[in-house]
Amino acid sequence: MQSLAGPDLPHTGTTPMQWLATATAVAGVVALASFVQPAGVRGRGRGGGAAGGRGRGGGGGDRGAAPRVVATLVDPADKLSVRDLTLTGRALSATLSGYSSTDVPRCCPDVHKAAKWQWQNGKFVESELSAEKDAEGGLPAARGV
Repeated sequence: MQSLAGPDLPHTGTTPMQWLATATAVAGVVALASFVQPAGVRGRGRGGGAAGGRGRGGGGGDRGAAPRVVATLVDPADKLSVRDLTLTGRALSATLSGYSSTDVPRCCPDVHKAAKWQWQNGKFVESELSAEKDAEGGLPAARGV
């Protein structure tokens, strides 16, 4: 970097007042962010939902305990993608997407399936399953655990 001949330019120096204003602005943004939740998230004020195995789902656990996997509902070998995931009471619903053959481009799934599981007796039980196909072929059934 080439050095400047002469004194520093007046607009390149900072004053304590500028640092104080910056710190106050950052503190305000952090405080405001602690009150804002991402869209679609509703806090219950006690533990997590079905995925964490706590809350009304009956999975037990301490409030401060780390979340844990309680079930694998879709077998990774089925090569399905989850488009939507909704928790309503004790029911977990998902929209699954996949491919009817290896000839279908991976950008454009052509088979879609709705799956639903209920939390019963400490585990998820598949309660409803429907398929909507855009092309010939089908998807393997989602498994309840």
